[in-house]
Amino acid sequence: KIFFNKMTNRTIKHFFLLDQGDFFVHLMDAAENELQKEVSQISEKKLEGLLDLSIRSSVSANDPFRDDIGCQLISQSIINQILQINNVHRADGGGDAIKSPQTRVTGLDGFMLTFNVKWPLTLIISQTAMSKYQLLFRYMFLIKQVERQIVQSWTSFQAMKEYKIGPMFTPLFLLRQRILHFLQTLQYYIAVEVIEPRWCQFQEDLKQVKTIDEVIACQNQFLDGSIKECLLSHTNLLKLQDRIIFLCTTFANFTKKLMLHPASLTQSLALDEPISDKSFISHAERRQKKIKAASEHTATIVHDVLPQVVQYQEEFTKLMIALIRYLLQLTKATDSPVVHLLTQLDFNDYYVKQIVASQQNAQKNRNSPRL
Repeated sequence: KIFFNKMTNRTIKHFFLLDQGDFFVHLMDAAENELQKEVSQISEKKLEGLLDLSIRSSVSANDPFRDDIGCQLISQSIINQILQINNVHRADGGGDAIKSPQTRVTGLDGFMLTFNVKWPLTLIISQTAMSKYQLLFRYMFLIKQVERQIVQSWTSFQAMKEYKIGPMFTPLFLLRQRILHFLQTLQYYIAVEVIEPRWCQFQEDLKQVKTIDEVIACQNQFLDGSIKECLLSHTNLLKLQDRIIFLCTTFANFTKKLMLHPASLTQSLALDEPISDKSFISHAERRQKKIKAASEHTATIVHDVLPQVVQYQEEFTKLMIALIRYLLQLTKATDSPVVHLLTQLDFNDYYVKQIVASQQNAQKNRNSPRL
């Protein structure tokens, strides 16, 4: 029991529950380019080497079980995997196949940690228990890597601070901030409102157990409770989250492509032609000339894509309203920390007001006399 307790505190929580944030940062810094490829094109041996490098660069470098940590790539996204599990465990034992809107599975979607569990720990950490730890890891890893993409899109905008077209980017900036708030709030809920309290209770329960069966029961209680409160057991809610995360990823890729041309425009414009002594132009004047030309060209690009940004805004608002509706129903049916998630997602009652207005309009339409 003491050995298992030490191992869970150090290894499982640090790696599978991402207790130490620097591990994720080092992993993404080392392997992001490789993970952006499709699963079939990635070398698992190379990925294993990059994973080992990131572990040795993090605070978990002295973990006694670090050599037992490995990785695996599966050709199925985490959302589809959970939907499939939930579909199998339905009361009727069947159902139609459920597919995510995302069809191309990259390494970022299929990456999963593995752990070489040795005897006698295999009595406690069974394959079923390890699968549940992996589900939690993949879910948290998915949200963190999408957030990283959104933050990178913000970084790319910083190269254009000198362009005199700031107001044109306002709709795009606002949507990016709304998406970032959603992702960070969801991360906080999972880590602070769900995982940490349940983990502390798990450790307290381990102090009272006397048999292996009791240890297994405590672990199952922690895993099942965490999966349920992370909203991974609600099929409809999971589908909704999948659509929102897919939209976030699509928006991140959209902004990345949008910034590629303007960011290189300042460097590639042919404004460095030879200057004669009679018409000397200072470096500052030449730079201002470059910025003006780049600003005009970028303004044209942004103007052309603004309708698409508005479309992203409307779709994100629609999905968030649906999510808030579902969370409101959950808070009425169960007593869970999901109420904290609901409060933080809709901290200014923006979505609730949209729901109320929609209900009032529907009521007016029903009550209005038909001609």
